[in-house]
Amino acid sequence: MTPRPAVFILGAGRVGTALARALCAAGWPVAGLWARATPPRSVPCPIHRGPLPVAQVHAAPVVFIATSDAAIAEVAG
Repeated sequence: MTPRPAVFILGAGRVGTALARALCAAGWPVAGLWARATPPRSVPCPIHRGPLPVAQVHAAPVVFIATSDAAIAEVAG
């Protein structure tokens, strides 16, 4: 079986947090979950708070943007 690529999730709101939990439960390696403000509790992956962790995001083969529509341009830039 081919190993699953690591995933990084930008946005720790309801969608990002649910995605992180679901991916971890399904056996996907979640390299991190980024929260601009207060991170969620009980997420089974590393949580990054504050400035965008650019190096970690670029190192992940798969990145999900789970922010509000208004924040996509800022995060994806």
